[in-house]
Amino acid sequence: QASALVALLGLGLPPWYEEFAAPAKAWYYTTSGLMLGHTPLWIIFTYGGCMLSIALAALEFYHPGRWLRALVAGFFAAGGIMFSAVFWFSVLGS
Repeated sequence: QASALVALLGLGLPPWYEEFAAPAKAWYYTTSGLMLGHTPLWIIFTYGGCMLSIALAALEFYHPGRWLRALVAGFFAAGGIMFSAVFWFSVLGS
């Protein structure tokens, strides 16, 4: 339940700051995929996937003093982040 809550919070993060970035001309997206305001949906779902992979890595691999498990958790979280971005862009981006 905690991992799902963290992932849902991750889904709410991008639209919050992306709405400030476009009027400030900090950056904008030129994709023609589905958008929520100034944010492509693939960005929103990528953040949710990132948060989920980090939360799952922490739950599965965290044991105090076990450095090898921490290293594996880092690779797991990094792979989850990269997979999430590629997956959601291929499904929702254009």
